[in-house]
Amino acid sequence: MVLRATGQWPDGSLAEAAALVARKPWDSRRAAFLEGDSISVLIAPRRRDERHASDVTVTMRPVPAAAARSVAVVLTGPAGCWWARLDAAGHCTIRDVPDAQYCVRLEPR
Repeated sequence: MVLRATGQWPDGSLAEAAALVARKPWDSRRAAFLEGDSISVLIAPRRRDERHASDVTVTMRPVPAAAARSVAVVLTGPAGCWWARLDAAGHCTIRDVPDAQYCVRLEPR
């Protein structure tokens, strides 16, 4: 799992969030709550019918000012890569993510 240098983030809490989500692979069938000193990240799947896929919602609190529409959440797994940009409220939803283990990254976009 690759974590880019924290120097790329203008906000220390974004660097902390990037480190939190990159710690270990995430199972798309389970929610994860990651808590750091200055930021918390919730990754929550919601099942989609019976297609073995979920809509994945990611929420960061408090929302770093630098995150407003400039940070993407990227899920990389065996079936490919999915991403969505965080909105100004620190929230995004990635649709139709197949059940699997994913590496989660935050990237400037």
